[in-house]
Amino acid sequence: MMMRRVLVYGFLILLLSAATYLVSNDFFDRSHTVAQSIKSGAPNIEDNWSLEEYNLFYDYLAALPDDVDYPMLDSEKSKDIFRNFIESTLSRPQVAVDLFIQMRDMASLQNVCNKILNKYSEKGVENKKYSDELAHIYGIQIKIALDMLKVSYKVITNMDVKDPAYSQNAKGLYYLRKSSSIYISNAVKLISNSRNLQKNRILHKYLKEYGLESFSYMGPELRDRMKQKILEEKTKDKYTKEVLEYIVNNMKTIKA
Repeated sequence: MMMRRVLVYGFLILLLSAATYLVSNDFFDRSHTVAQSIKSGAPNIEDNWSLEEYNLFYDYLAALPDDVDYPMLDSEKSKDIFRNFIESTLSRPQVAVDLFIQMRDMASLQNVCNKILNKYSEKGVENKKYSDELAHIYGIQIKIALDMLKVSYKVITNMDVKDPAYSQNAKGLYYLRKSSSIYISNAVKLISNSRNLQKNRILHKYLKEYGLESFSYMGPELRDRMKQKILEEKTKDKYTKEVLEYIVNNMKTIKA
């Protein structure tokens, strides 16, 4: 009788362990390990990525079969790959002294990040995953747009208005301001309407830090239009309301 009871308890423990595994992230996680990712073409994660390695990451994503997940932050197997993507972008040093080369490099980075964003968006719609990853990628785009604004503003302020290239560079700054405002407008709409993004609060942080600073480089007219758009945005989420109010109340145009 005792042996029988032990066997029953043991069987119940096995059932409980199996059930726990079935509802865990590991069961639903079909992503590669870091080693598998690198073997399949993803860049190494020991250092910050170069522009070439961002392109390698995109190529790796594009080549993955449908039954393999993209790297995810809640995956024990692949989280370090995506963390390195985030850290490489946010801590990316500007090694080029020439401002025009910096602009070129940042434009190339923005382009490949757009392609990565599209990949995660397409697969996320199919699998109902990647809300955290998409929030980070979109926030990173706001950061890159801000960096480009800063460099463009530095170029224009260091030029003589009589310089033949001044008009062209002023036009470039105008378009960068418009581009940055579009990224911010879209992000505001996303956090106002997406419950997943309201829950993870990731994009909110990017907007508070990098979106708010971007207004300093937009000029008063564009800033005021953006302010009105944010005020018109409706959301039921309390934290999102607080973030949008903080942005509106702290907007400053310190750059003409």
